[in-house]
Amino acid sequence: MYGQSQSKVNRHHRLCYVFVLTMSLFFGARDVFAAEAPRYDIDAVINVAEKSITAHQKVTFTNRTSKATDAIYFHIYPNRRYTPSEKAFFLRYAGYFKVDPYPDGFPQDAFQIKDVRQDNSELTFSVEGEDKTILKVVLAKPLGPGESVTVSMDFTVKIPHAYGRFGFNEHVLALSRWYPILSVYDENGWK
Repeated sequence: MYGQSQSKVNRHHRLCYVFVLTMSLFFGARDVFAAEAPRYDIDAVINVAEKSITAHQKVTFTNRTSKATDAIYFHIYPNRRYTPSEKAFFLRYAGYFKVDPYPDGFPQDAFQIKDVRQDNSELTFSVEGEDKTILKVVLAKPLGPGESVTVSMDFTVKIPHAYGRFGFNEHVLALSRWYPILSVYDENGWK
């Protein structure tokens, strides 16, 4: 009987040890990943009458690669420019459902950047990409491996009359992906 109860105690201690080790690894890893994840701080005002958003955004980015970078990139989806063939496709596809995806026309100049800063220094920026949805921000100095930078920007967004993830229709405001979203940076570069 002593041997059986001692065996149960040992098994219990092993299970407790495995549980404590597993939880330590889980919570320890969570803290490491949380410290490296980008941080967004956004102050925004939605003007429902004018269908617009005015915002101030701060993003803290940590370079988790082994290479320095002299710029950071954001996706600015509300700035999307559609080619004539894309517009034709949208209208043809939406016609099957008897819906006009953009009743007031495809949006133009929906995203306006007032300024981009690092600390108190103004940064150079440009809007790039065939569809004009990439915001390139040139840093004041290269960001080395393991280093962090906080970039702030002021911008306005016009909310289009549209069906889908971003727009308004009747009494509904859909505000998906309305703010600059940091692109992914890994050993192969920006994506």
